[in-house]
Amino acid sequence: WEQAQDAYAGQDWQAALDYVTLVQRIDKGYQVETINTMLFDVYMGLAAKALARGDFPVADTQLGKALALRPDAEPVIRIRSALLGLMQPDLVNNVTARRDLWNRLVDYGDQLAQVEAFCAAADQLAAAIRVLPDHLSLIHI
Repeated sequence: WEQAQDAYAGQDWQAALDYVTLVQRIDKGYQVETINTMLFDVYMGLAAKALARGDFPVADTQLGKALALRPDAEPVIRIRSALLGLMQPDLVNNVTARRDLWNRLVDYGDQLAQVEAFCAAADQLAAAIRVLPDHLSLIHI
């Protein structure tokens, strides 16, 4: 449990997921609410990392897992919807879809910063920066 908490605090999302999964295997009833909160953050962190490296299918999977824990999480619903729009093979709307996803990630990063979750906000903003192609200016958004 301590290793799970340390990995979570250090935003080593994959290690946190591995340790939390181990804790759940040992005792499914252990700190369920805390673990679900941690898992939500882990999935969002893993999604942001996947977006930052352009791995949209993995990001979609992680967002789906986050939504399974919090189906009413509006920021995640909006991010996933924008991502699914970007994943469509319609190149005409690609720039619009990228801007929409960028806006959703920035909005979520801002929400995280407002509750002083600055490191998580930084992950979302890093993903937002990577979503836009180099030739798009943030000034025009």
